[in-house]
Amino acid sequence: MEIIQINPTTPRAPIAFTVTDANAFTLIADFKRAARAADWSDTQVDETVAQAMLGNYHHLQCTLAGYTADSVADFQR
Repeated sequence: MEIIQINPTTPRAPIAFTVTDANAFTLIADFKRAARAADWSDTQVDETVAQAMLGNYHHLQCTLAGYTADSVADFQR
């Protein structure tokens, strides 16, 4: 899976979230819940979700995955 990260206006802490094959609405709702639990601001959540929704379902999954703790750890290796 290709991981996509946008250039956020403010840094974002990686979140504990696993991208699944759930429908898009479920993925977004679960992502928002996890991001808020990681102390993301509403602006950070909204920017990320807006970017994720610019493409198809695969783009949505890849964008959300770009902010998970697992993918951030992969980038740092």
